[in-house]
Amino acid sequence: MVPVCFCEGRTIMRTWATTDNLRVAHPAPSPEALRLLDGDVERAAAGARVAPHLVWAVADVEAPGGGYLPDGRLKILFEAHWFDRLTGGAHRAAHPALSAPRWDRRLYWGGAAEYVRLGRARALDDDAALKATSWGAGQTLGVNHARAGYADVRAMIEAFAADPAVQVAAILAFLRSARALKALREHRFAAVARAYNGPGFATHGYHLRLSAAAAARAGLDWLAPGAAGAQVAELQEHLAAAGFSPGAADGAFGPKSATALLAYQAATGLPHPFW
Repeated sequence: MVPVCFCEGRTIMRTWATTDNLRVAHPAPSPEALRLLDGDVERAAAGARVAPHLVWAVADVEAPGGGYLPDGRLKILFEAHWFDRLTGGAHRAAHPALSAPRWDRRLYWGGAAEYVRLGRARALDDDAALKATSWGAGQTLGVNHARAGYADVRAMIEAFAADPAVQVAAILAFLRSARALKALREHRFAAVARAYNGPGFATHGYHLRLSAAAAARAGLDWLAPGAAGAQVAELQEHLAAAGFSPGAADGAFGPKSATALLAYQAATGLPHPFW
């Protein structure tokens, strides 16, 4: 066994073997050994001058519960539209479930079953399949390995498999390359969502989920859709007074309140009017 990571509160010990041209751990460490720690996030956040709860928010939205499956493998999603793009549609006719011209949620199997989809795609085009897969806590797409700080996709996967802390660092490296770190610092979640999730982010409410996750991590659950009470009513009154329209000050945090809060955050760089 050789130690590959000495992190606050955690030492990961691994023996390495080569399988399918990727180094993998054998045996896989326990999920607890791979848990993302506050110290991991705090160190990465400090280096990027971002509040830790904002970094946590991205990880919480991308991979709730952490970047690993219960069996110790990385959480993944194989993206058929990216495989199609990277292979020029060469496998679309014969393998429509693996190569599709557009994103289609129905093609996902989820959880460990995504490795079955990935394995089938690797048999068709190994490099394209790895690049068409999202990996770990930030669901970093393999094709973005350079923007995440890695020379090639295999190096990124191997690093992610060994240490959850580097997965967080990759989130911030990607946002830096996309010139979206400032937007994250300033709670401009729509801009972050566009950079991280693409132009269709609003269709999936990605920016709303980021805002809600950031609020939860900051201990401000009343800033999330579905919240209700006097604090929400006061928030609505402040937003209206500042020129943003949350609808009636009824104490119910609905879509209008969420939209108004996001507009306030984008305009001011503050998480809420009481900051």
